[in-house]
Amino acid sequence: AMAYALDPVEKPTVQGVYQMFCAPLLKLVREQGFNACTASVPGSFCDGDYNVVVRGQKLIGTAQRWKRVNASHSRQVIFAHALILLDADLDACIKAVNRFHRDCNISAQVRVDAHVNLYQLATDSSISLKQEQVVSQLTEDYRRELDCLTQ
Repeated sequence: AMAYALDPVEKPTVQGVYQMFCAPLLKLVREQGFNACTASVPGSFCDGDYNVVVRGQKLIGTAQRWKRVNASHSRQVIFAHALILLDADLDACIKAVNRFHRDCNISAQVRVDAHVNLYQLATDSSISLKQEQVVSQLTEDYRRELDCLTQ
């Protein structure tokens, strides 16, 4: 997750914020040797155009929320977050999401095969990647992104 405030004169776009936020995520995945892009994945939970996708499957979901602080001419606060599927029990997760959809009369059905774990990709490619490495790299990359925004 990342939160930051912008000066009132700055005019970011939703797409621009997603692109900036997804850049370190894409870098992380690409540095592991995978071709990654942002795209919608039909059948994935909370689908959107800025999922990080590998082999046509959702690996990372992203979202953002904007809030104007105080008056309409004050600073905007942007909260962006990602859910990275590291080593999730996808069967159990998708059953829970589909049960929630059913209970809420939401017709969309989520499919397990629309998703992939990072560790599953790593196993397929004999790459060893630890959670601490993921967190450390993303922290450093987002710190640089935020430094660029505040200069």
